[in-house]
Amino acid sequence: MTEYDKFLELPKEKQLKIINAGFEYFGRYGYKGANTEDIANKAGISKGALFYYFKNKESFYLYLHEFCQNLMLKSMETQEFQRITDFFERIHFATEQKLKIIVEYPFITDFSINAVSDKSSGLSSVC
Repeated sequence: MTEYDKFLELPKEKQLKIINAGFEYFGRYGYKGANTEDIANKAGISKGALFYYFKNKESFYLYLHEFCQNLMLKSMETQEFQRITDFFERIHFATEQKLKIIVEYPFITDFSINAVSDKSSGLSSVC
């Protein structure tokens, strides 16, 4: 049993709404500036429900960070990617993979950039 089991029991569509709301608000406002009430409203859930799925704001943020890392790694660990030896073909493949991810998670780039550059959160050492 993991810390996120309650969240992972949700239908994938609802998970996607919550993840994308988190990516959008943390990406736009950073860790400290993102408001969990706004995130919950954007996801179509109550703030209480957000904290039912995630212990606190930090837990949700760290979940999103881990989710982002795993998504990127998974997209590049395919056998197809491993077979490509040409540098430019690898870049092309990686770009296609990133575009597929962005279609499903439109704010993932903003979140990733903010997670790396936001020193004020105190969490950048974790990310």
